Formats: sequence, C-alpha cells, structure tokens
Amino acid sequence: MNNTNQPEKTSTTKSLLLILASIIFAWLMYQIWDSDVVYKYRAHWSSDRELKLDFKDLNANLIESDIKTRYKLNWRCLPDKQLPDFGNWICVDTLKSWNGISVFNVVFWFKQDKLSVAKIDVLLFQHANLIKHLKSNYGPPVNFSVNENRVKYAKNIAFLLLSRGTYQPDKNMQFDKLGVWELPNRARITTSLDNDTDPTSHNTVLWQSY
Repeated sequence: MNNTNQPEKTSTTKSLLLILASIIFAWLMYQIWDSDVVYKYRAHWSSDRELKLDFKDLNANLIESDIKTRYKLNWRCLPDKQLPDFGNWICVDTLKSWNGISVFNVVFWFKQDKLSVAKIDVLLFQHANLIKHLKSNYGPPVNFSVNENRVKYAKNIAFLLLSRGTYQPDKNMQFDKLGVWELPNRARITTSLDNDTDPTSHNTVLWQSY
C-alpha cells in the first residue's frame, strides 16, 4: 500500500516545489522590474519628449515661468529639501533626448525663485557624445586654479553624488576627472571626463550660476 502511494507523493512534492520556484521567480522579476534602475530606463524608453537647450541661454535671472515657457515639457514641480545648496524648489521631467543625446531626465533647481542649478542625466553609452557635444559648443574644458576653494566647490558640484543617488563626502571628489566649462554669464558647466563604470548608474552634466 505504501509503495503504491510513493509515486503520487513524489509527484505532489515536485508540483509544490515547482509552484514555489515559480512564485520566487515571479517575485524576483517583479523586484527587478520595479527597481529604480529599470524604472528610469522604462521612463526613458516610453518618453517622446526631446529637449533643445543651450546652456548659454540659462542665467540666474530666470524664474520658473520662464523655464516652462521656453521649454515645453511635462514639468513636475515640487519642493526639495535634500539639496538646500542647490535650491528649495525643483522642476523635473523625463526625457527621450537632449540635443540629440539620449538622456534620462532634466532637473532645474530654483533658489529664492531664481534659477540656480540645472542637471541632465545622460545614459552611460552616450558619454563620448556628451563630451564631444560640450567641447564643440563650449570649447575645451578649463583647469582649476590652485587658489580655487575646492572644498566649497566640491559641495556645489554635488552632481557626482547625484549621479550615484547618494550623498558622497567631499573627500571623494576627484578634481582631475572633472571637465569644467566657464560661461560668460557667471555660470559653469561641469561633468565627469571619465565614463562611469557602474552599469546601473549614469553620467550627469551640471549647469550652475555663481
């Protein structure tokens, strides 16, 4: 009698294990699908918005309505308490591209209602195109003066921490890896000259007034 039931018990056990494995697999797939990394790619692929923006057109006198009038996107604006040095109000949108370069998004920060910082997150494989675009439009990057207040500047160029999604100490800033372009309207563009090696990350180009 026991021998007769043994194949049936084995079959039931295999079925239960298969169901359990399927549940675990489905859960893992959902976690990947719902992760921040996959979400930003899904948002990028589903977006049809293209931004045409020349950093020379930005200045510290622009206000939120100027940005919305000039750049017709699906802006989402809200308070920001995470980066008070950047500003206390942000406007953001998901993008397909910026000046023909595949990007994830654009963010504008406002401090006391005036534009203070803008950043664009660029897909990793577009890094070479990003550097080429910056050099062709703004010339070669400049070197830091030895008298530059690097601690203060490191705090301001928190784009390196932004591109990783977490706040990094100033001591982690690698100034020899930075490309800086000084603009005539008391502003500068900054980005990393080296491509990020983390496949889950991205590169960031930052505009800021000073």
